[in-house]
Amino acid sequence: LSSAEEFLSFLKKIAEHDIKNLINDVDDNSDEKLIQEDTVSSLIQVKQFLFPLMNKNMESISDLLKELLNVIKKNHTLGEKIALCNSSNMALQNMYNNIQNRGEVTKEKIRNVVLNGTFTFTRDQKEDKCLVSLQYPSKSNVKYNLNEILDLRGRALLIAKPKNSDMINNKEAEMSKD
Repeated sequence: LSSAEEFLSFLKKIAEHDIKNLINDVDDNSDEKLIQEDTVSSLIQVKQFLFPLMNKNMESISDLLKELLNVIKKNHTLGEKIALCNSSNMALQNMYNNIQNRGEVTKEKIRNVVLNGTFTFTRDQKEDKCLVSLQYPSKSNVKYNLNEILDLRGRALLIAKPKNSDMINNKEAEMSKD
């Protein structure tokens, strides 16, 4: 920990975020997959064990060391995992930032689809089936097929889900007051 100052700063930055989706990004980047999966898995575990310590107000160094000893007893390989994460700190930060940026790009695509999108339905008489596509005006003039439309829909639902669950929780809280 004493030589992992930059890694600890990164850990504080991501403390409030759910980083389990980083493991999905490893699947997208097949280079050195095993090393990356192990590193991301270690990051998730290190965060899980150290985050509670980072939020506690310790009176003294000895209190911190006692808590750290308790954490290490629960996970004997924590030191190795911290070292692995520290050595891959920049790669982990880049992966995290790429996911954050991808989320913004997805939101922009959804916004464009909702505001400017046009669905086109065509009938393929030879194969006797209906085809659907979606496009919106842009520099790249992208056209989505049904599978891509459904994928975008799924992403939109994932983005909207936290907001919806907050609204539901607020409504439940209001009802319990009555």
